Amino acid sequence: MIHKNRGFTMLELLVACSILFMLAGLIFGAFGPAREKSRQSVCASNLHQWGLAFAMYVQDYDGVDPQIGKEYTHAQLGLPPAGDISGFLKQYKIDDSPVEFCPSAHYGGKPSRKISYVLPAFLDEDVDPGYENMVSRLGPNMALVTCEMHNVSTDFSHEPSWAMKWVQSVHIDQHVQFHQVKATTSSSFE
Repeated sequence: MIHKNRGFTMLELLVACSILFMLAGLIFGAFGPAREKSRQSVCASNLHQWGLAFAMYVQDYDGVDPQIGKEYTHAQLGLPPAGDISGFLKQYKIDDSPVEFCPSAHYGGKPSRKISYVLPAFLDEDVDPGYENMVSRLGPNMALVTCEMHNVSTDFSHEPSWAMKWVQSVHIDQHVQFHQVKATTSSSFE
């Protein structure tokens, strides 16, 4: 009995290739959430750097740590004035550094905004008359810098009032928190 050494038929090759392509599709589909988790971790690191810069500023300008139940003005906390955010950014080397931008901020080309983070701590008491009340109510849990960029696939402009979005923020006491807030609230300060 003589066996010919035949190769694979075209059908066998196509079946093998299609199986490989399906497996590759499944594997690459699982990489998307892993990439977003990685960007979320980098964002948390960036927010921590913002928190350290604020802590240095507060220490340099003799600010106090807020306590729940006590009202403080913006100046008493030692936070940079609302109108001088650019001076703060330059002084603590945040200006023109990767820390300014959340890696999940998807801008087509160059960002149109200078910073991709929201700075609720810079609502001065002149701008927001409820500022002291907010500091009194939240104390060290008041958010300094907030990131809403981890909701890039969702349009919240037309969401119902019950819709939730993810927000990551660094607080005055330097902890970074990833939590859900109602989509209709502004970058929640809580």
